[in-house]
Amino acid sequence: MSHIQIAIAPSNDPDWDKAWPVAVATAEYLTKVLGMPVTVSDGLGTAHDFDPPSN
Repeated sequence: MSHIQIAIAPSNDPDWDKAWPVAVATAEYLTKVLGMPVTVSDGLGTAHDFDPPSN
């Protein structure tokens, strides 16, 4: 199965606080609309996985 990964700047980047919530919301939306798993990661161990809803 295909998988989408969204990578943002590491958490020591000053814009991380703004980017993380947007990336998580985008991932949640894509999972629901496309029915595909999506992962958001900053490349330093912070990650959030979204799985498509079960039918």
